[in-house]
Amino acid sequence: MAVPRLRVKTGCQTCRTRKKKCDEARPTCQRCKALGWRCTWPTSEELVDRRQKSAPRRKSHPAIKDEPSPEEQQQWDWEEGQLSLTSSPTSFEELAQDIKPMLFDHFNDKYFQLILLPSCHPEYSYVTFNEIATQLPDCRGLQYTVLANAASHLYSIGKSGSMKELALIYYSQALRDLHQLLETAAELETDNGLLMSVILLYTLGSTSIGTYSDVPRHLGAAVKIVTLRMFQARAAIRPTVLPAFDRLLLESVLNAMFTVSLGLWSEPFDSDDAFQPSFWLHAERLLNHSDLSPPPPTGLRNPVVGIPVALLKLFLLIRQLLSDLNGTDIDTIRDLKLEVASWESSIDYCSAVDHANNDDGELGTPHLQMAQDAASLFIVCISVLTEQLLLGDSNINIPLPHDPESWQMRLARSVMEKYSENAIWARFFNINMAVYTLGYFVARDHDIDLIRRDLQRRWDHTNFGLTLRYRKDLEITWASRGLGG
Repeated sequence: MAVPRLRVKTGCQTCRTRKKKCDEARPTCQRCKALGWRCTWPTSEELVDRRQKSAPRRKSHPAIKDEPSPEEQQQWDWEEGQLSLTSSPTSFEELAQDIKPMLFDHFNDKYFQLILLPSCHPEYSYVTFNEIATQLPDCRGLQYTVLANAASHLYSIGKSGSMKELALIYYSQALRDLHQLLETAAELETDNGLLMSVILLYTLGSTSIGTYSDVPRHLGAAVKIVTLRMFQARAAIRPTVLPAFDRLLLESVLNAMFTVSLGLWSEPFDSDDAFQPSFWLHAERLLNHSDLSPPPPTGLRNPVVGIPVALLKLFLLIRQLLSDLNGTDIDTIRDLKLEVASWESSIDYCSAVDHANNDDGELGTPHLQMAQDAASLFIVCISVLTEQLLLGDSNINIPLPHDPESWQMRLARSVMEKYSENAIWARFFNINMAVYTLGYFVARDHDIDLIRRDLQRRWDHTNFGLTLRYRKDLEITWASRGLGG
């Protein structure tokens, strides 16, 4: 067995673990303070040279009050980039007396990775995480919002029933602090802590169970702040390169606007509270006419939307037309048919039905193929919806079962079967709406089971509340049609 390397014998535990030079300032050394690390100090026993020990040192863990059962206990690690509050006035020793550290760890290790697409360029994750870490110590609203997201997600996972109540407490505290900040902040558009808090609030509404109704008001606040930040402040200057953080902001708001505006197919269509055409047009124009930063190999490595924004807008248009067939004019239908035909011709059918799927080779390549297949499912949906729209039955405003042997349904079936056991595919939250809509098109037991199992995997791998909403609505719809028994 190789002899362990000598560890730094002085300095905080964090710097010693990382083999970094420590200035030994207490209670928080300068390195930990600057990087937002937890700064803890070793006991006298831990300062013993490991070469003098016959067995490896047992990893110690801070005591956590009201912790889950031992098998649910999160393992502590000190990897770079972990969020913490150690640079705030509250000391780590105080935080260790409650459950907050475990919640921050869950946000770091699990939740944050689920709210960005698996196919996105890594710089989006890096820049966004660092921005949250930078703002966290000085923004209590952001602290509470992060804690609320983590606690709510742990409740969805089923780790602890008490997490639901805890999430609501943190949620209320976040709203209180953000309300105070809104009243006192001089320039809202430059406050990244406030903006990230608002975005994580509507993300909480979409991912948690029971808070979806709060999403529109948080989305509205985000729209106002982003408008001040990116449209009014930049009215005279259009950036040639859109920073990664700004692109993520725009995509996040557009994706939330799309999801909230569409709602459920079984409910009346009313986008007035969520969809803001002026913001959408400005955002789409900025996304399309600015170079990407970082520049991805294709337009599919973006952080939240992951498919062309124009597809989402077209989906919304068709949803609106289906809800009011009597108000649809011939010119609109003609233009719609031409645009849909253009998207149909863009599908790489051979690639979409290729069953050779492995995760080896160049980093991100399989993920990019999944992103392309996700776009194909959206195109299938708008194609079928347009065909049903052209039927012109004013009594039909929800998707109907479609011919299972049509090219659209055969393509959709091939894509769904291709990824039927793929965990990464289940994390592509941007296609939840497409899978949900396909559920309205299917009528055969095999196809219903395919949709049902796909949504179940999405729940198993993300535990996002929106997936349950879609699954419940489909089960009710299938039962009303005498299907899926």
